[in-house]
Amino acid sequence: MARVTAGLRHVWSHPALRPLALSVATFSFVGAAGNAVFVVLITERVGLGEFGFGLVLSVDAMVSVLATFFVARLIRRTSHSVSMRFSIVCFTTGSLLFGLSTVAVVAFLAAAINGLADPTWNIVSSTVRQRLVPDEVFGRMLTAYIFIGWGMRPLGALLGGVVAQAWGVEWVFIAAAAVVGSMSITARPMLRRVDAAMGEQLDNT
Repeated sequence: MARVTAGLRHVWSHPALRPLALSVATFSFVGAAGNAVFVVLITERVGLGEFGFGLVLSVDAMVSVLATFFVARLIRRTSHSVSMRFSIVCFTTGSLLFGLSTVAVVAFLAAAINGLADPTWNIVSSTVRQRLVPDEVFGRMLTAYIFIGWGMRPLGALLGGVVAQAWGVEWVFIAAAAVVGSMSITARPMLRRVDAAMGEQLDNT
């Protein structure tokens, strides 16, 4: 617990890492909410059945694997903040399409778009953390991030089930799109700080 506390203290005191950690918590929360009811969305609302559910997951996974080969190029040609904004847009679009989907083709399109979001965000945010955190506190910082990210997942899964039961499974994904989509505005200060901090780090190397 001491490592977690020390890591949280370091993350919270850093102007770029603190909002980045809150963004990770948001992604983990809404992602877990969607994952908890995803099988219901695909098999019942879209009507693809068990085999179709596996195909949707496969499309998401294949796109995610392919995307990992292009993230570094995206960062070089744009910036870390633009790459993270791209991930936000992809997650928002994919979640909205899942929420509105009642046909297979839309579900597969949503899975392909959603598959671009996770690897882009994970690679960029991991790069930022590795560059900005000194080696002597990196382990404690990583422990704090795992605590933040994984700690939000049970709460997200619980809320996803409640929302699906009360209003319908589609509203879990529509709400996720609204929450993450709002980050394109609320996360602007964080994205500027990330670029500034990464620029300073490169200047010092």
